[in-house]
Amino acid sequence: MANDRKYRDLQNVTPDIADSYPEKPMSDRTPIYRDITFENITATAAPGRRAGLIWGLPEAPASNIVLRNVNITADKPFGIYFADGVKIENCKIVTPGGLNQFSTSHAQIKVMDHD
Repeated sequence: MANDRKYRDLQNVTPDIADSYPEKPMSDRTPIYRDITFENITATAAPGRRAGLIWGLPEAPASNIVLRNVNITADKPFGIYFADGVKIENCKIVTPGGLNQFSTSHAQIKVMDHD
C-alpha cells in the first residue's frame, strides 16, 4: 500500500489521506517508533515544504515522541498522524497559518510553553 502515490507524497499528506492508510496485522516486520526526542533544533524548511511529519501506522502508532526547544519556519504545517503521547515543549513552529498549527489525525498531542 505504501507504493500508492498518495501515501508517498509526504509534503501533501492530509488527515484524510493518512486516515485511508490500510491497517495490517502486526508482524515481526512492523516498524515500531517510540521514545524519540528532538531537542534544540532550529530550521527553515525549503519553500513549499511542511514543517515536519510524524506518521505512525494504524496498527502501531508512533508513541512517546518529544519535540523540545524546536523552532521551525515552513510553508506547510507539521503533520502528526497515528501518534500517541506526542509532547511539544517550548516550540515555535511558524507557518502562514500561524504559530504551532498542526495537521493531525488519530494523534494525542500536548503542547506546553515554558515562557
